[in-house]
Amino acid sequence: MRVKEIAAFLGSRFEGDGDIDIARAADIAGAAPGDLAFIEKGREIIETQASCVIVPEDHGEHGFPAVIYSANPKLSFAKAAALLYPPARLSAGIHQTAVVASSAEISSDAYIGPLVSIGDGSAVGAGSQILAGARVGHGVKI
Repeated sequence: MRVKEIAAFLGSRFEGDGDIDIARAADIAGAAPGDLAFIEKGREIIETQASCVIVPEDHGEHGFPAVIYSANPKLSFAKAAALLYPPARLSAGIHQTAVVASSAEISSDAYIGPLVSIGDGSAVGAGSQILAGARVGHGVKI
């Protein structure tokens, strides 16, 4: 994913090469080329190999190949990391230990995990993933 795509996702401005590919999120001290890191506070100049660093909006000179400015760099880093590492999609189906009311409607491409309970008149829509132990009450639409 490119720096400019991450900045757009975050709703933040960036400076530097927006076409740099970012493959990983990393700690600033251990970052390597292709990594995204962040500086939480201050204007300190930190040596890093990160290709892009998320910095506070008032951060001055930086010397990094690319920066993304943020009012909350730590939160922006967490959101970017979630974008870089999306959760795995689970295969569609209903686990054998799930309890699904006969009047419930479950999409054929939904995942219903172990020990899930789905109440009467509920509907679980396309692409939904109900994870282990969750309870969906009566008449709920997901």
